[in-house]
Order: sequence, then structure tokens, then C-alpha cells
Amino acid sequence: MYIDLPGAREIKFLGIDKQISTHRGLDLQGGIAILLKASPPAGRTTITSDDMDAVQTIVTQRVNAFGVSEPQIQQQGSDHLLVELPGIQDPDLAEKTIGSTGLLEWIDLSGTPNAKVGDPVTDQPVVVSGKDLTNASVGFSQPGTSGGGTGPEIDFQFNSDGAKAFGDFTGTHVGQPLGIALDKTLIEVATIQSKITDSGRITGKFSIDEARSIVIQLKYGSLPVPLSIEATQSVGPTLGQDSVTRSFVAGEIGLGIVVAFMVLYYRLPGTIAAVALGSYGVWTYAVFRMWPVVLTLAGIAGFILSIGMAVDANVLIFERMKEELRSGKTLGAALEAGFSRALPSIRDSNMCTVIICIVLYYFGSNFGASIIQGFAITLLTGVVVSFLTAYFCSRVFLRTLIAFIPHRLHAMHGSRLRWLFGLEAKPLERPAFGQRTAEARA
Repeated sequence: MYIDLPGAREIKFLGIDKQISTHRGLDLQGGIAILLKASPPAGRTTITSDDMDAVQTIVTQRVNAFGVSEPQIQQQGSDHLLVELPGIQDPDLAEKTIGSTGLLEWIDLSGTPNAKVGDPVTDQPVVVSGKDLTNASVGFSQPGTSGGGTGPEIDFQFNSDGAKAFGDFTGTHVGQPLGIALDKTLIEVATIQSKITDSGRITGKFSIDEARSIVIQLKYGSLPVPLSIEATQSVGPTLGQDSVTRSFVAGEIGLGIVVAFMVLYYRLPGTIAAVALGSYGVWTYAVFRMWPVVLTLAGIAGFILSIGMAVDANVLIFERMKEELRSGKTLGAALEAGFSRALPSIRDSNMCTVIICIVLYYFGSNFGASIIQGFAITLLTGVVVSFLTAYFCSRVFLRTLIAFIPHRLHAMHGSRLRWLFGLEAKPLERPAFGQRTAEARA
């Protein structure tokens, strides 16, 4: 299937235009997990659910602007936020971008002319703040400008209120120092050269990543409550790849044992089941890439478990089919009766699993357990696809196979044919017509 190919990146078919890829979680790809703790702001003693919802929204916007593929941002308890950033290897920059309050202020330093970059802001007057910003972006200063040559800078624009306040101040304080502070720490100290109104720029010794980090904080607002980093966990890509390798080895061994059992015990139908399992794997992986599903170790475990459930469905079908063959039915009749009688059991057992998956997903979403959610999603997907492939693919394959068997052999009198379908080599003695009729009436 095209969707499963490693080089497949886009599908265009019957009006569908969608990007496709395999998304790996933190434990498979490597990256950083940061546990943030919210503290009550000044004058308050508690954190409300509205505070945490606002924090989650702002952090999500910052992470998305940071360019992380498939991040996970979830609340844990009443005052914690778990942020998982697959593929990110710089914990310091990630922590600064995500956990910083992002409070930008322009400070009147006329009373403290010796202030320098890195000094804390104490009681100096605030001219305007980040709430008056309408836009911020990363730019580059040009040679010959006051920025001191080419280099990253932060360009900003004010709204009408901010522009008026800033224009009034700079117009009356030409030649005096002005500070720019981020989270109450000076990041730039400059001398006002002329009146500035609706736009300006912040220059300094920024790297491109640092300037981009500050812009992200400014564009997506300041956090309503202070955040502190309680724990940081780094997962290296080597560890993630090792986990992938071990998971696939375990899956291959388990699948090999299952296929061997099916072929040895059920013989020809077991071989058909192995082919159906192959189609199940192809379809399930295609769903993972199209949805898309973020694969984690727990998710892979759910996928492997769903393989066992797919085999279980085939076992029920084949056992029913063998019972029908033992009763004297022909191959075609036994096939149809076996599938029809096995359907209620397969349906009911799968529905129970689907209900459990929904409960697990709801539990995980409410308590911030992304591992539980990943397990639930992959297991649910696998169960649905396994039901379809076990019931429909196996049925089509067996019907096609039986169509090539001569009709005179459908009564299963030949010992070789009986062996191929997992029955005793010696045919059972069939009761007389009158005896069968009487047993049917009974």
C-alpha cells in the first residue's frame, strides 16, 4: 500500500489532499519532557482552573511557534503542566521559551543612569508594557545603524494607546536612558535619540534562536501565573531508537510464534489467517499515518495486543468452521455457517475492548496521562481494523480458495483434504438420513 511506503509524504486521491507521515513520540524519537508547576500570583493564594486553561493555551501556542512536531501539552492535577517536546535537544532554550512569564516592559531609567543589561528591575517607572504590542518579529540590523552592524534584532509595533504613551515619553526624554526588561530583568539599555511612536526595535547580543524565543513569548502574551520548572527529563535519540528496535524485535518474535501456531494447528485456514494478519498490519499502519497517531512505546504495546485479538477472532471462526465440517456440511456451507456463528462472539468481545479503550482515553485526557491515551488509541484502532480484516479478508481469501477446490471434494471425505483443514484424518461415520432427521427434530 502506497501510504505505508517510507517515502510517501502526500496522498492525492478522490478529492483527498493530505500530508502523511509517521509521528513518533518522545520515548521513540528522543527529546525533552518538562514538568511545570504554577504558583499563585501576588495577592492570591490559589490557582484556578481558568488559570491553568489559560497557561495551557499560551504554552501550546509558544510550543507550536517553536516548531516542535507533535508536542504533548497536558495538565496534571490542579497546578502542574507536562510538556513533551519530541526532537528538541536544547533544554535551556526550551525551558526559557516555554516557562518564562514573557512580561515585556519599557523602563524609565532616568533615575538610574548606571543601570546595565542583566540588572533586575525594582521600582523604576514602567512606560509601556507588552500588553500594548500588536506584533513582534525577528529582524536583522544593518551596517551603520545604531545596532552596531548586522545581527538579529526584535522589531515591534504598538497599538494606538501604546504608541501615544511611548511617543509622549520619548519625545520629552531625548538623550536620557531607556531600558527594556523581560520578566523584570533588563535585556537592553539604550539612549533615546528621538521621539518613537508606533514601532521600534530591540537590539542586543542575541543569537537567532534567542531572538526567536523572545518573539514567541511576546507574540503569545504573558502567562497569567508564574511557572517554575519542577523536573526536566531528556531522552536521547539513541535511547529512543533502541526502544524502537527492541519493540520491533519483540513484535516480530511474538508474531512469528502466533503465525507458526496458526499454520501448524489449523493448517490451510491458519495460513489464510497469516495472510489476513499481513493485510491487518498494512491497513493499521496506514491508519496510523493518515490520522495521524503519535506512536509511543505504550502505543506499540497496544498495537501488538491488537494483533493477538485479531488472531483470537480467526480462532473463533476456524473452530466454528471445523464443527460444521465435522457435522457433515460441505466446505462452502461450513465456511458461511462458521463465519455467521462466530460473528456475535467476535463482535461482543471487540465491543467490550472498544468500551475499555474509550474509558482509558477519557481517563488519560482528564489526568494528563499521555501514555494511557497512546495505548488506548492504538489498541482501539487495532481492534476495529482487526475485526474488519478477520471477518472480511479471511472470508474472501477462504471463498477464493474453496472456489479452486473441485466441487466433488467439498464433502470432505478425503483424508488429505480433511488434514489440510485441521480435521481428523479418518472421516467420522455419518448417520443415516432418518437418524439425522430425528436428531434435527429433537
